[in-house]
Amino acid sequence: MLKGKRFFDSKFKNFIYRFSEGCVNRRISSKYHDVQSFYELDRVQQEKNSRAKLVKTLHYSAKKVPYYRDLFRKHNISIDKIESDINYFQEIPLLTKEDIFNNFERLISDDCRQEKLIFRKTNGSTGKSLSIVYSQDDLDWTAATNLYTYRYSSRGISDLEGHIELTIPTSNFQDQWCDLLRNKALYRRNIKISNLSEESLKEIVRYLEENPLKVVQGYPSTFTAIANYLKTKNLKLARKIPYFVCTGESLSEGCLNLMREVLCENVLNRYGLAEFGAVAHSQVNSVKLDFFPHSIFKETSLDPVSQNKELVLTSLYRKAMPLIRYRTGDLVAEKLDNDSTGVTVIGRTHEVVNFNNTETPTYFFQDAILQDDQIKDFQIITGPGKTVKRLEILTYAPFEKRDDIEKRIHAIFDQVPVSFSEGLTFAAEDKKSYVISEDAP
Repeated sequence: MLKGKRFFDSKFKNFIYRFSEGCVNRRISSKYHDVQSFYELDRVQQEKNSRAKLVKTLHYSAKKVPYYRDLFRKHNISIDKIESDINYFQEIPLLTKEDIFNNFERLISDDCRQEKLIFRKTNGSTGKSLSIVYSQDDLDWTAATNLYTYRYSSRGISDLEGHIELTIPTSNFQDQWCDLLRNKALYRRNIKISNLSEESLKEIVRYLEENPLKVVQGYPSTFTAIANYLKTKNLKLARKIPYFVCTGESLSEGCLNLMREVLCENVLNRYGLAEFGAVAHSQVNSVKLDFFPHSIFKETSLDPVSQNKELVLTSLYRKAMPLIRYRTGDLVAEKLDNDSTGVTVIGRTHEVVNFNNTETPTYFFQDAILQDDQIKDFQIITGPGKTVKRLEILTYAPFEKRDDIEKRIHAIFDQVPVSFSEGLTFAAEDKKSYVISEDAP
């Protein structure tokens, strides 16, 4: 069992959190306690519990999800055989991104078709950007897992956490209210940035100095930029932050060591996907990841040509859109010996472009643009020195709505030229760069 402070470290704070989640119609804390109970079991019982969840997911999908109903019938899949011998699980064909594109509606369960569904988009780092649907109950399970990960930093509910994230204008009062309430309940602060200019980095450093943060969460590339800024200016933080949590990108040993040298006492690595939420976490000061058996069933699939292992995941709690044997597109290296355990996920880095004479990671564009439900995908067209020339947008919206989309983009990326396309250029099959040179054929 993971040692660390329980997130709800008093009955009063537990009550405040439950009151807050009730105001926004969420049911997270009860699920958090279920997750906590799972990890109080020994490893053998955890594995038995996880297998039981897998079998339950298969039965549910075979009965309630049209895509799997037909797939299991076509391939004569026997869930009883899988329950008695897990090797039969591999008889189920792998699920690809293309399968989801082509069978989107049929992957939604019958039980959830009349519910209000929440859409999430993948960031496209391993292929085309993809829409995934969650029920509110599904999202509450992902939130419960996030709460459980606070144990890695021994964070209680009264320990202040900072999230470094992109400034995205919104006029939606409900979104602003929910964001404010969530941050109050979690004792969390959003540290807003619009780029990685020297002025922005200076502002982040000032915030880190003035606030008693125990944990700071963000992209490794952002943390690297902050650390390099401090080193270049020959500056030091008056107080190192106890924990930095890296999300959204691969964490290298070099980045980890740089952060510990300049910014923080300890580094944690978290791995998640839009398709599943957080699914793995490292121990302190390690890049290697331990996956969460309460929420996913993990496999690897060997590419016969490259001999690389690709991560394959199955969701164990999803009802709206169960994903079974899903090819994530992320490559992994597993090491299990006397000195080290865990998995290293390879890839998930972001390119850097020159926007308004400032080096800007592509995740700034991804986080802002792909939140728009009317935008299917996009690419950044660059000139010499990777200077941003225009944004190429692929949209679901009719022609008359394109002016509104362009205005929303310009509210964040001032006056960058926007064009609309019927299709985007891919560098290789099933792989995509968000950055395309204007001279590319």
